[in-house]
Amino acid sequence: ARFVPLARRPQHAPDPQLVVRASADFRATCAAVDAKVASDFARAREYADAAFARVWPVYEHARRWDFDAYKRRAHTVASLRRELERVAAWERELEKMRTRQTCGLLEVESRRLRQALAPLAAEKMAALKDLVRDLARAKCRDQRAKY
Repeated sequence: ARFVPLARRPQHAPDPQLVVRASADFRATCAAVDAKVASDFARAREYADAAFARVWPVYEHARRWDFDAYKRRAHTVASLRRELERVAAWERELEKMRTRQTCGLLEVESRRLRQALAPLAAEKMAALKDLVRDLARAKCRDQRAKY
């Protein structure tokens, strides 16, 4: 028999991937990472639900609001004040809204949401102020014509 150096003999080395995956430490680390990611997603969802629930009415109202129909309704000073206060509260909520929040490994980014909702609240506030001005002007004209 001829001598074959060890380096030239075919050898079956263990598969590193199988060795690592069979390791108890590796499996424990994977389980810990999975648990951390699941926990952080739950925290991010809780934060988003709580934070975005406060500004949801702005979107929902803007989606349904018909200014022309609103303008045709009868208004009192109290009803207009309530509506102005509600829109002002929305604007305050949008100002307080964080643009980003870290939840463990994740970051909840809400800058674009705020940028999308702020003009809706501002437009409604401007429309309400214009309506108040127009109603006051009409009321003054009626009173002037009356006397």
